[in-house]
Amino acid sequence: MTLLVGWLFHSQDRQMTQPPQSAHPRESNDLRHPEMCNITAPLPMMDWDRKWRLEEKWHQACRKENQKHFWWQWPEGRNYCWTGLKAKCHAHLKAHKSWAQLQDMAAETGSAPSRAESSFSPLDKSELCDRPSHGNSRKYLAHEWASAREWFRTRVRVYVLNMPGDTERWDMISQRLRALDIQASRVLGVDLRKPNALQTAKLAGWVPLSYNFTIAQHTALSKKQSMGSILGTLGCASAHFKAQKQAVEDGMPLSLVLEDDSFPVEDFIERLWSLVREELPCDWQVASLMSRCPYGKCVSPHLSRVQPDANEPAWRCHQGVNWGFQGVLYRTSSLPQVQKLWRSQVFNEDRPHCADLDVALASISDRVSYYAVPSGQDPGFLKETNHRSARYSINVAWRGKSYKSTTSNPYNIG
Repeated sequence: MTLLVGWLFHSQDRQMTQPPQSAHPRESNDLRHPEMCNITAPLPMMDWDRKWRLEEKWHQACRKENQKHFWWQWPEGRNYCWTGLKAKCHAHLKAHKSWAQLQDMAAETGSAPSRAESSFSPLDKSELCDRPSHGNSRKYLAHEWASAREWFRTRVRVYVLNMPGDTERWDMISQRLRALDIQASRVLGVDLRKPNALQTAKLAGWVPLSYNFTIAQHTALSKKQSMGSILGTLGCASAHFKAQKQAVEDGMPLSLVLEDDSFPVEDFIERLWSLVREELPCDWQVASLMSRCPYGKCVSPHLSRVQPDANEPAWRCHQGVNWGFQGVLYRTSSLPQVQKLWRSQVFNEDRPHCADLDVALASISDRVSYYAVPSGQDPGFLKETNHRSARYSINVAWRGKSYKSTTSNPYNIG
């Protein structure tokens, strides 16, 4: 495959930068233009209070079984059959399993009822999109291949999040993107272990000036939340908001943010072109290209409409579903509106579970038009490499630090 040339390397933050683009297509701000969505796709009708309603005997049986293993999950507002089913998904995040398969596995261990006893699909209309085979590639004709490439070149800008100094990951994803003829801008991750890093993030606008990390961390360590350190989690969120800020400034119609452990499939450009033009309804604002433990409603063969998990209470940020931000597509013009709602969730000191960017966005999906490709589809749009999560590594490393709550800053993060 011929490689694109003309890459510029003019700053540490903006490596692999695209050359100047021609004028943006006039239709880029038209929410119903056929190059931005499927203008014939109906907007999904959603039951925002959809949940797994069980007989009391099942609540008691699942609570008894699951509390043996998940002692930190406290009973306020919890459905322990749902907890047991989600635990199977969390234990098989890379396995491309449907929810039906996961419930069968949970039933074998007694952590959830069998489908014959009480069937529940976290994806409504699951027969439409919750199938591994829907992740298969299709054949594209020559004119489709050419159209997809031109569409991607003129409408999509790509950003890759990569921690400073992590050249091994940077080299890996750079090589993969070159092989796919995809140009991208490098956006340096935010490492809040560095002196004054939090203050820098606030001044840059990635974190609100009023956000109090000390209070948020203290809440996360409470018995009710039982989360441990959220330092890496906050850094991850800050980096994504940093990339989004750059995307708004650059102004391309569509912005794609990739984490550096993502590995796009061979026909990634063609798949994305097809998804946007053939499946995404015109109200869309955000689309995750690999959503694990998806919760919502299937709306097309490759797409679900995300919704908040009504089985989980608000104090947990409806946590535990729609995980993963390896690849996220944004309608750039809607990002400021989305960010206003999103940041108020992520940087809420009273709800530290919302510090996870994916969790927070799913929790407000009744107010943000958020769609996702279920990760049960095999292989789907993206794979994830076997690198250790930087967010998780930082969180684990800081669990050993002193978390003594004082009015000063005991974390020394600036």
